[in-house]
Amino acid sequence: MKIVNILLYLFFQVSFANEIKIGDSFYKQREKLSNVYLALENYEKFLTKNNNSIDALWRISMAHYYIGHVLKKSSNREKHFRLGVKTGKKCAELSKRQSVECIFWLATNTALLNKEHGILSLAFGIGHMIDLFEEARKLNPDYASAGPYRMLALLYYKAPGFLGGDKKKALSYIKQSIEKSPNEPLNVYFYMTFLLDKKKSDEAMKIANDFSKKANPKTFPFYESHSAYRKINYFIAHKSFPKTK
Repeated sequence: MKIVNILLYLFFQVSFANEIKIGDSFYKQREKLSNVYLALENYEKFLTKNNNSIDALWRISMAHYYIGHVLKKSSNREKHFRLGVKTGKKCAELSKRQSVECIFWLATNTALLNKEHGILSLAFGIGHMIDLFEEARKLNPDYASAGPYRMLALLYYKAPGFLGGDKKKALSYIKQSIEKSPNEPLNVYFYMTFLLDKKKSDEAMKIANDFSKKANPKTFPFYESHSAYRKINYFIAHKSFPKTK
């Protein structure tokens, strides 16, 4: 009987692990939003059988972020960011705040949820968001192609000075993100947006051309990386980024 129980346990563990793997395979194809919903469905199915799974929780938080930032209707976006924050908090708690994935996606959903509530909410919540991304940076600065550095750069750049904004610090962080992950177009793209905001189009063009010459699209880690790369090449051809729809 003991052997049968062990075999059944192993069978169900493999089955549950497959739900994570299936979810990951759908999430990798996230240019089609329906695939992210399927990824989320599999992650949640795994979580129902493994209530304290950190691996499932941070993936659920990540999937809610992606769905939320793609949807058009504000109330729908807010719903997913709230769920992303909720699962991110549980993930952070269960991991004793030692999982960069938990903290990073909690921070990302928190930032976007504050943004949905308007510029004042975003501005006055900036300190908390910076603290979360700093926490992620200390855990693993290389996560998501230097994602903590990239997000900190954005927050420091966008925040008003009296609420902690610091453009010099923003430039320092985005440059560090490029140093840590030189083949990540997202880091270069955001650096270029900072330069263009300062009317430094020639410098932005040089950054774009230098990156385009050495970049290796075959090794870009994310769907978002390819999107940023297309924007960089568009800038090289048109001296401006494509207009957002």
